[in-house]
Amino acid sequence: MWDHYRKTFIPMQLVILVICLVMYLFVHAPIMALVPFVVMMEFFSIVGAKWAARMKRKLDQDQGLLK
Repeated sequence: MWDHYRKTFIPMQLVILVICLVMYLFVHAPIMALVPFVVMMEFFSIVGAKWAARMKRKLDQDQGLLK
């Protein structure tokens, strides 16, 4: 899981930053409303990395690559 998270860490942080900037600048969302949004996106980026690692492990196992 951590391998996938490490590979996608910088791009995901940039996406989160851009989304929050858009919400702040164009939607005029208050900063305190963005804090739980950032926490939620960070949490689900970890959940997504865990899910991707699980899927990769299952695919490797189905292809006989796991020893």
